[in-house]
Formats: sequence, C-alpha cells, structure tokens
Amino acid sequence: MALRFHAEIDGMEDNWVDVSEKWTRAEFRALTKAEGAEFWRIWNEKVSGCHLETAPKAWCDNPAAIDEDSLDDMDLRLLGFVGAVMVNAGVHLRSLGNARARLSSNGAEQN
Repeated sequence: MALRFHAEIDGMEDNWVDVSEKWTRAEFRALTKAEGAEFWRIWNEKVSGCHLETAPKAWCDNPAAIDEDSLDDMDLRLLGFVGAVMVNAGVHLRSLGNARARLSSNGAEQN
C-alpha cells in the first residue's frame, strides 16, 4: 500500500507521488543522507506511482523515468516537492506510531 502526496503549490495541484508506507529506521536514515544516484535508488524502491509535470505541459506517470537528468526543465517549486516527498512520508509514518500509543493504566492501579 502507498501513501499519496499531492503538491500543494498554486497551479500545480495535479502533481502527486505515491510513496511506500513500509520503511525501516535504517532506510529512513539512509534517505536523509542520500544524494545523487543513492537518492534515485531509494526513489525507485519506495515510489510506486506519480503524476509529475517534468516540463511545461510534459507529464510523467512512470516513477522509474524520474531521475536527475529528467528534471532539468521542472519548475523549481515542484522540484522541491519531489525532493522532499519521501522524507515527508517517513515523518508522517513515524507520527502515526505516536498517535497509536495507548495508555494501559490510568496510574491509579497498582499490581
């Protein structure tokens, strides 16, 4: 299953990326340090779908076709979205763990 992230940039709301909801801590740490080819290797492992305007009126629906060379004509605002979307997914997933915590005792009971 994937998490779909839509760009919230005026005029670019039709752009989206599907990111895996399965991450380990090691994978997320590797992502935060990744540059160049390593970033795109992780992209190819974790991004399962996209709809991105890579150049004016040119759209890409294949995440495997997205790489550093294919983004030369992409709007810089959208490039920022592409560069941050996997990190945003990891932060979102980590926050779900906090939201799903349940207190097993109200503190008044003793065993």
